[in-house]
Amino acid sequence: MNSIFHQEAENELNQAIDYYEDCSKGLGHDFAIEVYATIERILHHPKAWSFIDEAIRRALVKLFPYGVLYAESDNGIFIVAIMNLATNLRRDTTGQGLTVRPEPSRRADG
Repeated sequence: MNSIFHQEAENELNQAIDYYEDCSKGLGHDFAIEVYATIERILHHPKAWSFIDEAIRRALVKLFPYGVLYAESDNGIFIVAIMNLATNLRRDTTGQGLTVRPEPSRRADG
């Protein structure tokens, strides 16, 4: 079984690798290893993770706050997004861009 990246997912992966490498030398490499290990788990057990949308599943990346969003196809696994789960941004998996989840309102009582 093969994996194919959506262009945005590939961009997200590269940006995250660069971010972690800027944080600490070698951390970007460690992040990439964990993402690819997650993809290998997906390839071996594609039905192991829950659906988050009608056809999209999410597998969590170990050690980092990221998820690999993917869909099964006749040609293998289509990687839809490499999503940072610690932010409030969510890329619409239909390809319509980014949507922002509103921050919970905070009341300042007294």
